[in-house]
Amino acid sequence: MNADRGLSTEHKAKILGDMWNPEYEREAEAKWGETTEWQSARERQNQMTANDWIECRDQMETIEADLAEAMSRGVTAGSSEANALAERLPAELNRWFDTDHEKQLLIVRGYLCDPRLLEHYDKRADGLTQWLVGIVEANAKAHAVTSQQDQ
Repeated sequence: MNADRGLSTEHKAKILGDMWNPEYEREAEAKWGETTEWQSARERQNQMTANDWIECRDQMETIEADLAEAMSRGVTAGSSEANALAERLPAELNRWFDTDHEKQLLIVRGYLCDPRLLEHYDKRADGLTQWLVGIVEANAKAHAVTSQQDQ
């Protein structure tokens, strides 16, 4: 393996700062380690360089700042601007594993159940997590995605 690829959990944490905690990786592996998505994420991460991780950090920072700014301006779920923001998220998720609107919806709804993710997004802007879920739900619905919660 190229020495510049397959960074350790600790090296990733150093690059990502507050966005990453080594315990999160261990917890995620225990929960999803048997899934094809986890295997895909591990394979893709093993090919990433430090610069790839820096790019990932910077792109997520930009997306999150754009989400908070749009929410503060009153952008509403289902609007073309909100849908465009929601469409930026799968590109980031696809960095780790292949996703679609339905999977994206399930993932962001999970943010509401995880106090760490709630805190992460709401630290940027109060209510951002719920607003994010709302724009992803509206965008998914625009792509004919429904879920148990919608029925």
